[in-house]
Amino acid sequence: MIFLSPAKLNLVLRIKGSDPRDNYHFIESVFDPVSLYDVLDVEITQGRKITVVDYFKKLKVPQEKNIVYKAVKLLAKKSGFVSGVKVTLYKHIPNGAGLGGGSSNAATVIKALNQLLGLKLTEPEMARIGYSCGADVPFFIYAKPAFVSGKGEKISKYDRKNVFWYVVVVHKDIRITTKDAYGWYDHKINLTNDKSYTNIMYGYKKGVYAFLYNDFESVIYGRYPVLKNVRDFLLKTDCVDASLSGSGSAVYAMFDTRKAALEGYKKAVKVWKGSFVGLAHSI
Repeated sequence: MIFLSPAKLNLVLRIKGSDPRDNYHFIESVFDPVSLYDVLDVEITQGRKITVVDYFKKLKVPQEKNIVYKAVKLLAKKSGFVSGVKVTLYKHIPNGAGLGGGSSNAATVIKALNQLLGLKLTEPEMARIGYSCGADVPFFIYAKPAFVSGKGEKISKYDRKNVFWYVVVVHKDIRITTKDAYGWYDHKINLTNDKSYTNIMYGYKKGVYAFLYNDFESVIYGRYPVLKNVRDFLLKTDCVDASLSGSGSAVYAMFDTRKAALEGYKKAVKVWKGSFVGLAHSI
């Protein structure tokens, strides 16, 4: 059965410090799921073998290291289901872009198997299982606009006032791992946990959307000036604002209307040839 696995954009991302026990970082963020999708074809098979096929061969890792494989194996352990599973992954969301593609894939396969096998797990139960695969996986279990805090496990859904349109650019030559990005940030900035930015997130809840913010911009643009060039280019279109998503390398612009976004998309395709340029909306 076919399942769609969406991407996300970070409208606000504040890094609040790190936990010395495991070095995971605390964040406060606004996540918006968007209409950029990977496709998962999930099948129940004979035996107990887990097979993950990267159809386009984009990830270049053994299947045992694929987060989808890890999610299936963990779900089998936690739920006790006994069956074979084959997942064919059609990867469209760029990897290493801060769009959450891998985390979304893990969440999608957990939800798919919950449905196909009749496991009757609740969303919070699936989120707890998913968190063991990655900090962003719980968000994709719900796949709704949300305030995300803690280490990614604290999720508060909210009703979006508007549907936004986005132009997303992922530069052809740059991929950034989250681990590296946090390392660069920690090296440059003495993290503290003494200031709350919850009021910024509440601004989104109240319908004040005229700004975007990402703490990673302070280090990523210095290392990759071309990404700042992408942001500056997008700001010259008829957008509300533009920002980095997650730890990058995706840079996106937010638009109020489809028409404005389409015009921005057409310009971006011409300027950033060879790079991924996507047109998407809130879902």
